[in-house]
Amino acid sequence: LMDTALKNQMRANPQQAIAQYLEALKLNPSDARLHYNLGVAYHTLGQTEKAIQAYRQSVRLDGSRVEAMFNLGQLLVNRGVSFAQQSNVSNARQDFQEAVRLFEGVRQLPNAPKEVTQHLDVARKNLAIAMQAS
Repeated sequence: LMDTALKNQMRANPQQAIAQYLEALKLNPSDARLHYNLGVAYHTLGQTEKAIQAYRQSVRLDGSRVEAMFNLGQLLVNRGVSFAQQSNVSNARQDFQEAVRLFEGVRQLPNAPKEVTQHLDVARKNLAIAMQAS
């Protein structure tokens, strides 16, 4: 199932991949990689909330999944900016705080992407602005 889902995702068929990942997760709900791949598929379709949930579950199951932590951090910064634009400072602050924690965690891992420091700086700046606004 996982291989078929990955092939569908690669063929730009994320809807079918999502269905297959969900089926695979019924058999193996503690597979962090499946949750990560599900998050990528949701992210591809612009289903941010579902992508965030899937990435969070992947990180809960495997706290060293750099890709899941990094992608989750990016989505949280984007959602935090959206919250801030809607004057929802409390939710913005929560998202920025979580993003900072995630990027700090990624930075400690040996396979951290080079751009993690840049993303961490953006999250910290947004958090500082949100803290001043409250």
